[in-house]
Amino acid sequence: MTTQIGLFGFGVVGQGLYEILAQKNGTAPGRITRICVRDRAKPRSLPPGKFTFNPEDIFSDPDISHIVEATDRPDDAFGIVRRGLLMGKTVVSANKKMLAERLPELLHLQRASGSRLLYEASAGGSIPIFRNLEQFYRHDQVRGIRGVLNGSTNFMLSRMTDEGLAFPEVLALAQQSGFAESDPTLDVDAHDPAYKLVLLIYQAFGKILAPESVLRLGIRHISAEDVGFAAQHSRKIRLLATAEPAPEGKIRAHILPAMVPPRDPFFNLHDEYNGIQIQTFFTENQMLTGKGAGSLPTGFAVLSDLNASLRQEFAPVRLLAATAPTQNHLQHEVVIYWRCPDPGRRGLLTFQEILEETPLESGFRVVGRIGLDALAAAAGELGESRSFVATM
Repeated sequence: MTTQIGLFGFGVVGQGLYEILAQKNGTAPGRITRICVRDRAKPRSLPPGKFTFNPEDIFSDPDISHIVEATDRPDDAFGIVRRGLLMGKTVVSANKKMLAERLPELLHLQRASGSRLLYEASAGGSIPIFRNLEQFYRHDQVRGIRGVLNGSTNFMLSRMTDEGLAFPEVLALAQQSGFAESDPTLDVDAHDPAYKLVLLIYQAFGKILAPESVLRLGIRHISAEDVGFAAQHSRKIRLLATAEPAPEGKIRAHILPAMVPPRDPFFNLHDEYNGIQIQTFFTENQMLTGKGAGSLPTGFAVLSDLNASLRQEFAPVRLLAATAPTQNHLQHEVVIYWRCPDPGRRGLLTFQEILEETPLESGFRVVGRIGLDALAAAAGELGESRSFVATM
C-alpha cells in the first residue's frame, strides 16, 4: 500500500518535493494526497482542487501517516509539528528557525509521543549531514564543525569575487534567482546559518545552544574594498559557521565572514553550494558539499527523510541527555580584518595585538588579534557603524 503524505505549505520546499514525487513515476516512497496552504488568492502551479485551506483535512485523515511541514511561519510550523507528533504520525520539517528555537520542547514531545521527527532539509540543502552524523560518525568523536551553511550568501560572495559586482547587484541577482527572499535579513545578517548550526551542534555534540547566543556577524556591509583586500592576499571571503567543544562542557559557536586562503577547503566552494567539514578523532577532516539552496535540492532532502522513515533506516532527532541550553564559550582569540567607515568608532574594539592599521578615504582599516567575546559584546554597534569584519 502506498504511503499517504499530508503536505503543509507549497513554497520552495513543498513544490520541490511535489515535483520530485511526480517525476518518480510510481517508484516514490509515498504520494501527497492533500496540500494545506494559507493564502487563498495566491496563484499556484496546480489545479485548485489539489489544495485545502483547512488543516483538519490532513489531521483527521486516518490514512495519512506522514506529515511534511514546509511552511514559512515558525509558530505555525511548531503547531503543525506538535499536533502531528502527538497524533502518532511521522513528521518531516524543513523549518530550521522553529526547530532551533523549540528544540527542548520538541525533544520532550518525542519522548512523550514516541513519534518520529526528521529534519534533513533544515540544514545543508542536499547534503545528508544529519544522517551522516547519526550513522557514519556515531562511534567517532566529533571535534569540530566548519561550514558554509547559507547558499544565498555564498552565491552573492562568489559573484562579488568572480565578476566584480557590488553588494546591491548581487543581492538583487540572488533574489531574482530564487536564492534570497525579498527581505534578505535572515541570510545577510547570518541568522539563517545560526539556526542550522544549533541543530548541527545538537546532533554532533549532544548539546543544546540557544540560537541568540551564537556569535554572528553577516555580510550586509561588505564592499568591493573588502573583496579587493582579500584578493590582494590571495584569499576569498566566505561566511563560515564554526562549532567545537569548549571547557566545562560548553560549546564555542560563531558565524563570521572569513578570508580563506587557497589551501582552505572552502576557497573553491562557489555559488549556492554549501560545504560542511567534519573534524573527528578517527577520520580527521572530511568535507561534504552540495547545493544548499533551490527547490529540488531541498525537496530531495525531504524525500530522503520520508524514504529513510519508511525503511526505518534513520533515527529521529537524537534523544540525548541534554535538555537545557549550554553556554557559548567565547574566551578565544582570532585575527580579524575590520573596516569601518566612521573614524569616530575607532574605540569600539580593543585589540590584544594590532598587526596593521590603515586610514582610508572614508574611515579606517585594522588587522589585529582580538577575543571573540569582545566581538560579541560589540556586535550590535558594529552593525550600526556599517562595519565589515572577517577572520583571517
